[in-house]
Amino acid sequence: MPPDQAEAGSLGEFVADQIEKLRPRLLDLSRRNPLLSAPISNRSHALVRVVDEVPTVLFEKLVSGGMCFKPLPPLEEDPLDELSREFQNTLIDARLTDEHYLTSLDEIDDDAEDAAERLIKIERDLKDRIREALEYSPRQTRGDLSLVQHAKNNHIRPSYDLPTEIAEDEDNRHLDDDIQTLLLPDLFERRLNTIGTKCRTWLQETGISVLHVAFGFLEWAETDTARSSFAPLLLMPALLEKKRTAAGPEYKVTGDENVENNVVLGEKLRIDFALDLPQYEPGTPIEAYFQLVADAAPKGRKWRVRRQVAIGVFPSARMAMYHDLDTKKWPFGDNQVALDLFGGNPSSAGSSPFADDYPVDEPEVEIKVPLLVMDADSSQFSAMVDALDGKNLAVEGPPGTGKSQTIVNTIASAIVSGKKVLF
Repeated sequence: MPPDQAEAGSLGEFVADQIEKLRPRLLDLSRRNPLLSAPISNRSHALVRVVDEVPTVLFEKLVSGGMCFKPLPPLEEDPLDELSREFQNTLIDARLTDEHYLTSLDEIDDDAEDAAERLIKIERDLKDRIREALEYSPRQTRGDLSLVQHAKNNHIRPSYDLPTEIAEDEDNRHLDDDIQTLLLPDLFERRLNTIGTKCRTWLQETGISVLHVAFGFLEWAETDTARSSFAPLLLMPALLEKKRTAAGPEYKVTGDENVENNVVLGEKLRIDFALDLPQYEPGTPIEAYFQLVADAAPKGRKWRVRRQVAIGVFPSARMAMYHDLDTKKWPFGDNQVALDLFGGNPSSAGSSPFADDYPVDEPEVEIKVPLLVMDADSSQFSAMVDALDGKNLAVEGPPGTGKSQTIVNTIASAIVSGKKVLF
């Protein structure tokens, strides 16, 4: 092999090695990162947690056509347990025999403006007395609210730890196209509107979609005495759509089958604890993957797989860059820019890292910048000359020194020169 080829090969290996060492620095490995410590509290505006659903069914339905979020029933509605035969039979008898109920009915003035409201209240009071007599759980009101009990009263399993098997219920709730949440309608709408706004902002500002469905969480801690954190295991890219209907807003989420491992969690465990997080292989049942992670638990360390699902904002801009710099996908050793960046080039040997200004009034220099749409001083003009000459450069300077104007002028001149611009 000729010496120059051997030298290029060794330099290419050096570049690839350096990129592999630098890639992890892109990832925020602190607990501030929601990919290591997800904000799962009820106060969080970035996530919606799922209850009473089967993860495998969610996975299949999200990919095949999407599902709609479903809030808890309004507090004003009668709980579903009052539809039982026992309750209904007792209610029929009470309407005929309950003295307090009958007396209250007689006191209603049919011509009064509040007659209908009083009738509703009297009926509700009767039902509450029946609940107490039958030893049903108290009906939930805003003044004495327990969302868990309200869910139970409506035959909804309120635990965030999801079941493994489909329940044989009359309503087939685990097989429908709804995603049950533990949010009342008003908060439900505000939360999903907030998530939608955050996702649109991220997409507009960075071009990256940050909405994901997180399947499974690893409950872990840095030390035995430290507070536990919940890190998502699998991330499914998703799309949230809002639709106006006669019954109110409808929120539909559709998933992408290209599910990813939580790379940040994997790097955190590898770097700080010398632990390897099992890799998810496409097509693997998620329950099987949960078991793989559970079986990888190290001795003497907090490590528990939680079968939970949450949908929301998981910022992944740096994860995208991390993937883009995978040396197994790209031959960086064949890229001259990368070689120059890491190894330098002959023209840069012993030279200043800062470019000199050109004599911008000279015709042979001036002609290199065919169009100025904004004012430019000599240093800005010189930067444009180098850019249009095809040199690789970085432009830096404090605020107000004209970096934005330089970018605008460079783009304009490049377009006039027939060049394509990726901005």
